[in-house]
Amino acid sequence: THTHVHTHTLMYTLTHTHVHTHTHSCTHSQCAPGSPIYSCCWSPDSDQVLYAGGKTLIIKPLQPSLKPTQWKAHDSLILTLDWSPTNNLIVSGGEDRKYKVWDSYGRNIYSSLLHDSPIISLAWAPDGELFAVGAFDTLRLCDKTGWSHSLEKASTGTVLRMAWAGDGTQLAGACANGQVVFAQVVNRHLEWHNLEAFVNEDNTISVKDIINDSKESLEFHDRIVRVSLAWGHLIVTTPLQCYIYNSRNWTTPVTLDLKNGSINLIKQAERHFLIADCMSGVQIISYEGRQLSLIKMAGPNAGSLNDLTVSLTNDTIAIRNQDGKEIHIYDALTGKERTDRTVKHQVKATHTHTYTHTL
Repeated sequence: THTHVHTHTLMYTLTHTHVHTHTHSCTHSQCAPGSPIYSCCWSPDSDQVLYAGGKTLIIKPLQPSLKPTQWKAHDSLILTLDWSPTNNLIVSGGEDRKYKVWDSYGRNIYSSLLHDSPIISLAWAPDGELFAVGAFDTLRLCDKTGWSHSLEKASTGTVLRMAWAGDGTQLAGACANGQVVFAQVVNRHLEWHNLEAFVNEDNTISVKDIINDSKESLEFHDRIVRVSLAWGHLIVTTPLQCYIYNSRNWTTPVTLDLKNGSINLIKQAERHFLIADCMSGVQIISYEGRQLSLIKMAGPNAGSLNDLTVSLTNDTIAIRNQDGKEIHIYDALTGKERTDRTVKHQVKATHTHTYTHTL
């Protein structure tokens, strides 16, 4: 069973903002003297630093005995970069007017066409599924493989810096003309079997059954944060509540209050689903709205879990730890870890998936 997620779009507004600054000091050490370094960021495990030296991207380990990894990434000066902590992918951009996506070994995954101006800012969304590109009067939204979902032309001047909201639904950009641009991810599209769901701009979801051509419109008072469609159920979370819809009855959803704010992950199985957030951990919930189990995350943080690191079946949860070399197995109905079934790898695992077999 697969759920397909398609087009996203950014909807933006502008505001003037006054910023008060304060000066702080810190200790420092230099990697090497040379030309200016316009951008740097930490690796997902905080053991390496990625920075740009001219046309080259360099991954510098903190351990002096380890050699840096470096490669020529652009034809001109690199101005911006970001490293996603969830999918471990790197995105870079510069004066050659291109943005590029890389894996952590320096292998190119995507190279964009030429833009009208240099790429000045880049920012991964928290879940690693999207990233934003900023340039002169330009704001672009892309998926993790580099393909463009939307392009917005706004009178902002150069978008110098961007920051995502923690739930990944909103983006703020600092602009050279003294304005801050606010953008919201809209027009999300999901499919499962004969059902299609469209997340609209006005906090509504349109559901269509392509077999009988029936349509439903679901309205929400708060901003829609996460949506998942599988196994005949639509799961929707807002900052305050979780709604569970059965495809046989769209009018009366089961509603749960969320005590600890935004949910960063929804995964569905045939009999139940899980939601994860930074405060509560991982909750397994039946489609009738009853909590079946709770996993308090000891090693990996629930806030960093995503589709690549978590898998769910009717009886099992598999969660990859942060270094990617261990997969922890839990009983879905009790939340207890099956330590006898922990899977250990010598190299990092990139995907986690579980299968259910019936004999």
